[in-house]
Amino acid sequence: MGFGMFFGGYLISKYKPKPKWLLFMMLFIGVLVSQTILANMFFACPQSAIQDNLDSLIVDNSYYMTTPCNLDCNCNQRVFQPVCSSDGSTELFSACHAGCSRVERVHKPERFFDCKCLGGGSAVSGLCAIDCSQSFYFFYFVCFVFGIINSLLTAGDTLVSLRCVIPEDKTFAFGFMQTFFSIFGKIHFSKSTFFKLSAWLPLPFIYEAISDSSCAVWPTKCAKANNCWIYEANKYRFLLHGVTYFFALLAAFSNLGVLCNTKKLQNFYNDNKLQESKSSFGVRMKRMPRIEDETD
Repeated sequence: MGFGMFFGGYLISKYKPKPKWLLFMMLFIGVLVSQTILANMFFACPQSAIQDNLDSLIVDNSYYMTTPCNLDCNCNQRVFQPVCSSDGSTELFSACHAGCSRVERVHKPERFFDCKCLGGGSAVSGLCAIDCSQSFYFFYFVCFVFGIINSLLTAGDTLVSLRCVIPEDKTFAFGFMQTFFSIFGKIHFSKSTFFKLSAWLPLPFIYEAISDSSCAVWPTKCAKANNCWIYEANKYRFLLHGVTYFFALLAAFSNLGVLCNTKKLQNFYNDNKLQESKSSFGVRMKRMPRIEDETD
């Protein structure tokens, strides 16, 4: 994203747009990028076979994986060891939940046989293969392009932030801005992920709640819930992108407040020349006499 930052700074230094037009472009790009987050909500991989199987096991809004075919197996949810049917169409929580009675550990992956829940068929350990390459590469391309577009705002955002205060308060304003972002968070873009959230409060709690609410199956150990075993992928995707879209749109429209006060921005591209005074900071260097002068 360094190219976008450099190019954005170059355009501003070359054309020197008025504060009003610069803020309008920042608002436009911010809204455009937020719409991209919304669009990415619909890029999805095919739903896993285990999720399709779980959808048929909902009872009173909860998942019950004990079925007549594995009733005598006394299965639990303490260890997630998924198995995939030999034809790749069915995925179950474990070999126990598949009702398998025989295992072959000679080769990897392990193979299970006589699985009652698979019609007496066989299964292999591990998740069923899913082809998600097309959606992934398209998602990555969109993120990369709009990440560069979003980085164009960096120079303008910094310039506006420092011009909104008097010159004596620039250092304090910059420190306050960075402290605010560190505590309350800032959405920024990278080439590896579409967005990253860096914050102490309150975003980690918000996104943790999203993650927990999207969990389909929790492990049970000592009557306490631990890390989630299986997530509802579609619910997770919509909640994650929807909440992020809201924050991104809110950040974009925050430029409206500054846009309405652009007339107050003075000397937007040039600093006032400061007159030198006796109280100016610094130490003046004094010429030391030569040794020859002292001996004379």
